This record gives sequence, structure tokens and C-alpha cells, in this order.
Amino acid sequence: MLTDNEIRKFDSPRNWPSKRLLLTDRGGLALDVLPSGVRSWVFRYRSKDGVRSKMTIARYPDLSLRAAREERDKLAGQVARGGSPAHEQKAQKLEQKERAEGRGSNPDLRAFAERWYNECVLPPRGRNYRKNPKPLRGLLDNQLSPALGDKLLCDLTKADVRKLLFEKRNAGYPAAALKLRQALKSMLDYAVTEELLEFNPVALIPKKDIGRVVNRERDLGDQEIRRFLEMIEASSMTRSNQIALRVLLLTWTRKAELLKARWVHIDFERAEWTIPKENSKNGRAHVVPLAPQTVALFRELQPLSCQSEFVVPSRYTIKRSLDASNLNKALSGISFEMEHFTIHDLRRTGSTRAAEHGWDSDLVELALNHRRVGIRQVYNRSERLEERKEMLNWWANRIDALTHAPKLVVMEAAS
Repeated sequence: MLTDNEIRKFDSPRNWPSKRLLLTDRGGLALDVLPSGVRSWVFRYRSKDGVRSKMTIARYPDLSLRAAREERDKLAGQVARGGSPAHEQKAQKLEQKERAEGRGSNPDLRAFAERWYNECVLPPRGRNYRKNPKPLRGLLDNQLSPALGDKLLCDLTKADVRKLLFEKRNAGYPAAALKLRQALKSMLDYAVTEELLEFNPVALIPKKDIGRVVNRERDLGDQEIRRFLEMIEASSMTRSNQIALRVLLLTWTRKAELLKARWVHIDFERAEWTIPKENSKNGRAHVVPLAPQTVALFRELQPLSCQSEFVVPSRYTIKRSLDASNLNKALSGISFEMEHFTIHDLRRTGSTRAAEHGWDSDLVELALNHRRVGIRQVYNRSERLEERKEMLNWWANRIDALTHAPKLVVMEAAS
């Protein structure tokens, strides 16, 4: 029978065995001692059908000798009643593993979300669900998991979903709430398919109760462009934010592409900005020719970036780029006194005005770095670069003309 002193002598490395030892106590309890000094309690028993089994209880000193004997007595009682503790332990570990992978009978939402993302969103099965799964990955990690991740799938109710979606809506983000609903509904539809849920609680909350999708066909007219530029110049937003908004208007690029840009991507001599594929929405590298006005804006940004590698660094650390929400908030804080528009509408404004002016539609699509199909897809990232440069120079000059043109004053006719 083991004693505490006999067990504690293995505390010293000098007494660690050269090969594995199994020190028996009584009633099937034993201490497994490894050459590394690790000690574990094991329970050996023979089931009613005569099969010998062994299971690990816990490590020493996490479980004392006295506590190990008490646990042995409990396990011996299970064996006497016809049970098999080792088999039950294996079944529990398997269930825990399946639950962690979202495959158990009732996984938590975080685990099942990971399973759904891997099986239904990522290629090859998910290639038609999202051109770029990164935004969805962020939605799961930053919104869904913190709010509902610990909730067991079968315990999820309509009230849980409603609270999450309505909080987002009531905070002033109905479009984001609708995207969250779409992702959650798709995920739980898969849970119904896999027979983990009887019904999808998201289906009980209509989209119309969350909000409406804002028309994305907005573009700014000439007077609106002029007012936009005047108002951001007169605002209290940082000069870096003012320049960033001007660059987006002049280059027709996406907000994320500018905020991820590094100075190594800007070639002042060639007047070009290279957007690497990892920064591009469609995963394709893109060269943006820069008009002289845009080059001047980038040069003004250089000292403002405080030697950061990012063109537009965070306000709090030069080691990160500016967060997109910062630019959104800066814009939302200005009362433009015209129909609502978003930063993305600046991109649409430029391409729409170019099309109206008569620039070739393929050239406009190339400038936007839109994914093309069929024969149009053969253009490489720098093809027709000179033509695109000419078009963006035209656009920059047009913006200059708008900002320097005299204001129109509408006079009421005399009665």
C-alpha cells in the first residue's frame, strides 16, 4: 500500500526512474511514474464479463493520495453495478471533442459556427457563398461569438437572436444587422439540415423588422461633389482623413484598399500605386495611375504618417493602419444637407461621370478593378495603363474645375 512519503520522494529529479514504474496501492489504484517525473493515478479493474481495463484518473499532486482513494471507491462502485468507467471516460472525451468541433449532438454556437465556416463557406464548397470570406470571418469572431458563442445550439431561442439583431439595428446599423441575420440564418439552416435543430429561430424574425437595404445606386452630382469637398475641408476631422477622402474620390479605389496601403506600394517616380492581391477585394493585383493632384496628396500624407509603413496609420499607433470605422465616423459627423451617401459612393461617382463623358466601358471597369468574365478577363493588371492614366487625369482636372468654378446663385424672378 502506498504512502505519502513514498510518493513525495519522486519530487526530486534524482529519484526519477530510468524506466516507467507502476506503484500499486489497493483496490485497483496505482501510481504511474514516468522517467520525466510525471505521476498519474490510474484505476485498473475487471468488468463483469471478465475484460481487463485501465483508465487514468488524474495527475499527482493535483489529486492527493487520499482523494485518489476516494475516487477509486466511486469507480469501483460503478464497476460493481455493471458499468465500465474507462468506456464512459472515452465516450465523454469523444463527446467533448465532437462538441468542440461542432459535431456533437448539442455543440455550442461558437464551435458550430467554426464547423459551418469550414464546411460551407471556405472553398471548394463555399466558393459561391462569398467572393471573399474575410468579412464573414470577422463577423463571426467579432459579433456572433462574443454575444452567443457560449450558448448551446439547442438552447438558442428567437429572443436571443432578436436581442442581438435589434441591438445592432438600434445602434444605427440596420445594414450590418441584416448581414448578421443573413449569416446566422445560413448557419442555422445548415444545423437544421444536419438534424441538430428542429427549426431555425432566425426565420421567425423577418428582414423587414430589422431594416431596409439602402439603395446602392447613389452617385454625387457636380454641386454635391463641390459641397462635399468644401465641407470636409471646413470640418474638424484630421488632415489625414481629409486627404484620404480626396484620394478615394480621385482614384475610384475602395476604402479598405487605401487603408491597407503601405508606402512601398506608392511609386512617386512612375506616379503609380500598386494594390497587391492580398489588399484587393477580388484577390487580383491592381495598378492605379496617379494624377498629379493625387501624387501631391500622397506627398502631403507622408509627413503626416509619422514614418509609419502605412499610408494612413492609426491615430493611436503607427504600427497599424487607420480603422475603417474612424473614417466612417469622421464623415457621419458632417451635415452635408443633401441626400445620404457613403464613402463607397465616391467610387461610383467617378465611374458614372466617366461613363457619361463617353470613356470606354471596359476602360472604366479596368480602373475599378472589377472582376471580368469571358474575353474581358484577359486584361492583365497593367494593361491599358496609359489610357487609364489619361482618364484619371481628366477626372482630377474635372474635380479641380468644379472646386474653382464660381458658385451658382439662383435668383427668384421679380413678381
